[in-house]
Amino acid sequence: MYKPVLSLDVSKENSIAALYLSFGEPMGKPFRVEHTPSGFAALVEQLRNLELLTHKKPEVILESTGNYSRAITQNLMEAGYSVIALNPLETHEQKRRAIRKVKTDKVDAQRIAKLYYFDEHRPLHPVNPEIAKLRNLCRLYDGLSNLYIEAQLRFQSILDLLFPHYTNVFSDLCGDSSLNLISVFPTPEAVLSASKEDIVKHLKSKCQRKDWPEQIYQKLLTAARACLPYKVAQQSNVRVLREYIPILMTQKRLLSGLRAQIAAAAKEIPAYSLLKTIPGVGEITAASILAEIGNITLFPTAKQLVAFAGLDPSVCQVRPV
Repeated sequence: MYKPVLSLDVSKENSIAALYLSFGEPMGKPFRVEHTPSGFAALVEQLRNLELLTHKKPEVILESTGNYSRAITQNLMEAGYSVIALNPLETHEQKRRAIRKVKTDKVDAQRIAKLYYFDEHRPLHPVNPEIAKLRNLCRLYDGLSNLYIEAQLRFQSILDLLFPHYTNVFSDLCGDSSLNLISVFPTPEAVLSASKEDIVKHLKSKCQRKDWPEQIYQKLLTAARACLPYKVAQQSNVRVLREYIPILMTQKRLLSGLRAQIAAAAKEIPAYSLLKTIPGVGEITAASILAEIGNITLFPTAKQLVAFAGLDPSVCQVRPV
């Protein structure tokens, strides 16, 4: 009885395909598939020929290779074929077991086909466009957050050199008021040589109490007088400090806009409001969980979800000496 399958070893611009009627019965030799409209059309034609020969719709099996495999996977699913994506750990283990350490695209395609016949695998589900959109936004937010944190650390390291006690003045060192003030008065000398009116006019804020500028001014004077001066390459350090300020402001604006987009996109998914009811889970955390897990029904047990998240601890038996 036939059990047809198409095995794909995917790379960036092309893949190596191997067609099988059943286990140990290849249909011809492995062949190259270009990741182009014409190349994909030729691949679908091969699948149709295999279906005509076996009277069964073949499945497709491939190794999940991140962005490289996504386009061809989506096109195959839209063409009506079930696609199985293998964890790279599975294919790596198959290669490790081989006696002869042969590593070619054709051999890899054949190994992937063997895994299809040896084990039961579930086909992929179609990608939910709303989840995919949310995942892209959350991953962009995560990447920009890391850049923002790195920029903050670099900014503070320069500030600690020029104005070490400035961190005692503002509760939010990278807040708008703080960045605006330090851009104008980047050193203790600049603060002590400026007039009170000149400093206070840079502290006006609609969101603060009336006495707030006076309080900040007094803290700033105290911090400036307590600093031990360091004037080695001071001008270049001041320039570096000032260059970081627009970077921080831009990153803050981008992150704020992204948070709003993520919240708007997540509200379209019913499970989002439920996730936010968990204590300690805010808007971004709830959206990130939803974006990465997707359809929770794909995980029948909690253990499977834990393993998917990479939080499953390894079990190791220690033998007594």
